[in-house]
Amino acid sequence: MLLAVRMNLRRAHLFLKCKNAKKLWREIGLEEIRERLAQSLSAEDFICKVLELDKKYLLRVCVLLYFWWRERNNVREGESMRNVTALSLMIQSYSDEFLKEQPVHLGPSQRQEKHGNDHARVT
Repeated sequence: MLLAVRMNLRRAHLFLKCKNAKKLWREIGLEEIRERLAQSLSAEDFICKVLELDKKYLLRVCVLLYFWWRERNNVREGESMRNVTALSLMIQSYSDEFLKEQPVHLGPSQRQEKHGNDHARVT
């Protein structure tokens, strides 16, 4: 149990509490969301809070977490860290592209029909 708590604290620090991570969240305009996520009591609580976000913010947070993890791994492997502004622009660009590609909603002609046990067909 203690090991799990320590691992959760390290992850929280890496993504939400370290100096450069905080700068990145601020640069993207997600400081308020970062503060709410930092209060998560578990990984499950963290995920639930992320999934409650509006689609735009959900995508931006997911892309931020991915890029920050990748950046951390690149630095660990000997690469130089990119500046926060460059990372911020990449994150905003990618999340905006993902948002454009997502359908806004299913129209009346695109209803979902159940077929069999776990199959669905969109018509």
